[in-house]
Amino acid sequence: MLQYFPTPYPDELWYSVLGRYHVRSGNPNSATTLRELFGAESVGGMGNFLPNCGIRRVAEKLPEGVLDERDIALHHTLFPYTFRFQDLATKERLLEQALSEKVKFPIKLPKPYTSTVLKYCPLCMREDRERYGEAYWHVTHQIPYVTICTKHRCRLRMKDDMKKWTLNDNLFLPMDKEEIEADLDITETEAELSGILVKYQELPIEKGPMETHNNLYEGLLNSDYGIARKDKNFSIDYKSVETDLLERFGKDFIEEHFGTPVMRAAIFGNIRNWNYKLPERYAILSTLIHQDPEITFSEERIENKTVSLFLRMSKEPMTRSKKYVARSLGVKEKHLDILAHNLNVVPFWEQKPDAERAKEYRGYVCFTEDEWAYVQDSVSKYGFQSSSAFIRFCVGQYRDRENMHFIIND
Repeated sequence: MLQYFPTPYPDELWYSVLGRYHVRSGNPNSATTLRELFGAESVGGMGNFLPNCGIRRVAEKLPEGVLDERDIALHHTLFPYTFRFQDLATKERLLEQALSEKVKFPIKLPKPYTSTVLKYCPLCMREDRERYGEAYWHVTHQIPYVTICTKHRCRLRMKDDMKKWTLNDNLFLPMDKEEIEADLDITETEAELSGILVKYQELPIEKGPMETHNNLYEGLLNSDYGIARKDKNFSIDYKSVETDLLERFGKDFIEEHFGTPVMRAAIFGNIRNWNYKLPERYAILSTLIHQDPEITFSEERIENKTVSLFLRMSKEPMTRSKKYVARSLGVKEKHLDILAHNLNVVPFWEQKPDAERAKEYRGYVCFTEDEWAYVQDSVSKYGFQSSSAFIRFCVGQYRDRENMHFIIND
């Protein structure tokens, strides 16, 4: 039975809980504590900050019910973040495999998920000492690519002089007397990206990609990155996305996560189908369009703004120019015909008039300067193809109103 095993603090990394036990145990070195906790057999690397069978081994050495293995895995390791984009059944299977003695960890992960550093916020350390009497390592600070403490908007510091094997073989805590000046010089992009990554960790485990829709893809379409394609509703203008990603995040960062330009053309098909299982690409794109994870994982599908506006304009009484409709929707004129085809809508913008018919009924109207200025302003404001189109619309409106007057009086 383990004596004086600590209760985890809020957002405390499991590695940190073990480190506090090591301090309380008074053992001369980490090796002694690790044997005490886990026995002679290794439990796998602790530097990936994911759950492993060590949690179950510790729980078995404590009174029943003292340590909830599932709670430790979901709130004190990076499991929710790492597997956020897996379906719930896969998450449950991986969680049980990770906690069991069958495997050290069920899947191979890329290097950023095997940490050789520990990150901390100086302001969190100060608060922890004031509240709990000691500092500890926070889970959310260890998320890959999180550079900001989202609570204090403070740049995270890194524990220096650490080797690849340091975390796996040693247990230690932040220096209790270490006072580091807080660096508050951060960018909004850093803060927003870190905030999204932290939410991937903190949301309930059930939150994840929806089978019926992809709100991140819809969000990109609504952010003017959509292109109407025949026999498809929309696809992503990946070149425009790439341009904006490079401008906001920088070339090195984007190429690290999205590869070369040749590869990026195929990426958005995989994004659309949730084929990527690690969270970084989704977080970067969410940051680009300022979309909160709650919206990304919402059971309610985001309304496509272009489709909604297109359908609304198709039902309006006035016939506008094709150029105006395209500009209002933020698409090219050639895409309007594709939209009409895909949505089974008769083209509602003004077509070129029959030249012979136009000549046959041609007439002249005299206007004052103010009246003509009003006509021209209305053509521009409401998107009519010409002054003739506006005048015909006005005649039609008056005729319809007059007919309605007759019907009511009869």
